[in-house]
Amino acid sequence: MASDDQGQHGNRREFTRLRSSAECRCTLMGRESRAVLLDVSRGGLKLRFDDAELAMAAILPVPCDIIIRDDLSVMPATVMWAGGGLAGCRFHEPLSLDEVSRMMGGSFRLDVQRDPMPLAEITSAPQIHAESEAEREARMEAEMAAKIRLMVESDEADEKTPTPPS
Repeated sequence: MASDDQGQHGNRREFTRLRSSAECRCTLMGRESRAVLLDVSRGGLKLRFDDAELAMAAILPVPCDIIIRDDLSVMPATVMWAGGGLAGCRFHEPLSLDEVSRMMGGSFRLDVQRDPMPLAEITSAPQIHAESEAEREARMEAEMAAKIRLMVESDEADEKTPTPPS
């Protein structure tokens, strides 16, 4: 297990990256495929997809949310960059060392959370205002920010709630 905590250009990373060649199963646009885990850290991972064309169609444009799961954990992540059959992902929360170790073992699967537009919607009557890619991304980003804000507010409210004496 080789580590690479200093990138090509000397930039320091928050978490040490561990090189790997573990394989995982993927569901991409409803089709089963395979990917190789090239490196992983507590903060993210890099994958190489066997079916590069299918993978890029499923995850582009980025960012794209994915779910990585094994027998014990569900690890939400976001694809931050992708191209040429490769993708770099950031975990929503840092993984435990046990989770990183299990990923290195290759017993995990990846599911893309983006729903491809059904063919019926693509071929249906034209809409008055078709949402552009930039508008869609801005809307999705705003929705994600609102969800995060609600989660933070809920956590803050829980912390402020007094604990009854025992």
